[in-house]
Amino acid sequence: METLIHLLKGSLGTGILAMPQAFFNAGLFVGAVCTIIIGIICTYCLHVLVRSQYILCKRLKVPVLTYPESMKIALQQGPECLRRFASISA
Repeated sequence: METLIHLLKGSLGTGILAMPQAFFNAGLFVGAVCTIIIGIICTYCLHVLVRSQYILCKRLKVPVLTYPESMKIALQQGPECLRRFASISA
């Protein structure tokens, strides 16, 4: 549950305070369409993160991984060029 709250907080953040100005600059129709498109993209990205964490849990046969642990393991098992970042990721 804590991870979900952090992901939602990271997605919304303080940028939500800039929404009125964004709609003012873009217009009502374009602002609404772009908000929906960005919402779909953010939802997809969160889905990829959660699915990746689930796959890592199954692969390592552990019930739960924290978000930092998941990213560290993903980098350790990922492409060769990204493995050097695993030690500083968590």
